[in-house]
Amino acid sequence: MLLLLIAIAASPLRGAGSTCTALRNRNIFSTVEVKVGTPPQVFDLVADTGSSSLIVQSCVCQEMGSCPYTFGRCFRGHDKSSTFSIPRSSRQDAKAGPEIWILTYGSGDIEAVVASDEVSVGNYTAHMNSSLLLMVSQALNFDDAGFQGILGLGVPNLTARIRRGSGGAGTSHRQPEVLTTFLDEAQVKRFSLCFNSGADGVLGLDYPAPEKLLPILSTDHWALRVQGTSVAGQTVSATKDGQLAIPDSGTTLITGPQTEIASLMETICDKWPRCKQAQDDLAAAMVQSDVSVSGNEARSSIRRLLVAKSQWHKGLPPALLEAAEFTHPSPSGVMALQMLLEDCGSWKKGVDLDAEMPAIEFRLQGADGAQQDIQLLPSSYIAEVSSEALVWSQKYLLGILPYWWPETEEESSCAILLGTANYTGMDQVWILGTPLFYNRRVHFDLSTLQIGFSDEPCGSCDSGNYETVGNPSLVQGATPMRQLRHPGRVPWPRAFESLNH
Repeated sequence: MLLLLIAIAASPLRGAGSTCTALRNRNIFSTVEVKVGTPPQVFDLVADTGSSSLIVQSCVCQEMGSCPYTFGRCFRGHDKSSTFSIPRSSRQDAKAGPEIWILTYGSGDIEAVVASDEVSVGNYTAHMNSSLLLMVSQALNFDDAGFQGILGLGVPNLTARIRRGSGGAGTSHRQPEVLTTFLDEAQVKRFSLCFNSGADGVLGLDYPAPEKLLPILSTDHWALRVQGTSVAGQTVSATKDGQLAIPDSGTTLITGPQTEIASLMETICDKWPRCKQAQDDLAAAMVQSDVSVSGNEARSSIRRLLVAKSQWHKGLPPALLEAAEFTHPSPSGVMALQMLLEDCGSWKKGVDLDAEMPAIEFRLQGADGAQQDIQLLPSSYIAEVSSEALVWSQKYLLGILPYWWPETEEESSCAILLGTANYTGMDQVWILGTPLFYNRRVHFDLSTLQIGFSDEPCGSCDSGNYETVGNPSLVQGATPMRQLRHPGRVPWPRAFESLNH
């Protein structure tokens, strides 16, 4: 595969009316450059196939103290954009103000005012008539990720499940209404997304799709069906009717039913010799009060794993804690895998994850029964997580008097980007987050409502031209590990837009 990627020439894929734009890799999500207003104001919005709304941070949000300045650039309409307007509420009320929409996500609520203005992505421009949402308040659980808004790439004409009100006294609940998307207004027929590890990805608009496409199951979401999962060729689960699967580029994790996720992690450990050895070492250490293994290196490794066990046990979600069966005298593969990743700083240097760890396979099925197997490489579902921690160091005044001084220290561990999530009324659903968009291009056909997958290099976007050259980092050898910062602020799992009663 490596030789093939090196040999591919950089050739443009541009067709009539097609364009591309870079997807900036922000680790926990990717953003696309979007221009709003006349003259244009430039923003980096989350490219999100799991929702359809076009949301931009309003400067009002920062001025009112609801949005932190770490979110970055904000939009000003009045006196700054000649094409900007705020439509009046449709209420038959003399005091009716602008329409106010509240959207609920897994990472919190966003309150937005409905507006109209010109919006451009690449060389596509559309007038978003009463379909541009300006964020004026938010209760998201992250504040330093450069969040300036969302470019919804969900199914067009998605009914926005929201609570609507007006700027007048009180708030009235109304029936959900159809929200016009940018894709609809710009008359985009198809698009594709792909991410690169350690580099920008690509959003392609109206480029050719692969021959094989899977019809989606719902007009509400880009939804397929998971017919089964496997690890390194070993079947983990298989169902006759399948489970709903939604490709969501705005969600960091792959989330699924609790038992399915636990089984995947157990099998990954079983198929990964390093993890299997760690599981055996932990079993010996947990049964005996003292570590009776030979060699200082072995004893040190087990002690690190036991420390990792203690750290991991404290922060483990209850659902996965139960699945790991900690009461069993022998440590589970789930436990060993998590602790081994917690201790990855001791072994990851020089390791090629894709060569050493097993891949995960999903068998996806469309509405017509056609199936396609999708493989997730370890470099897409394993990430190095780093953060700054405050530590106290002992120093000496004049070399004599001891005192303690606070210093920041970089902490690093690794994490598997698999998790469980509970969605109301949807306990058997998979959210195929960012790992799905690595190592392949994911295509969405808006005219036929189909999804396709092409296993080819993501490449890059240069001045609107799609270049099919592979990720330059691959030429050097192993695919670099994904990097995440501040895992506590990662917006996972995100929920669907939902009616907030």
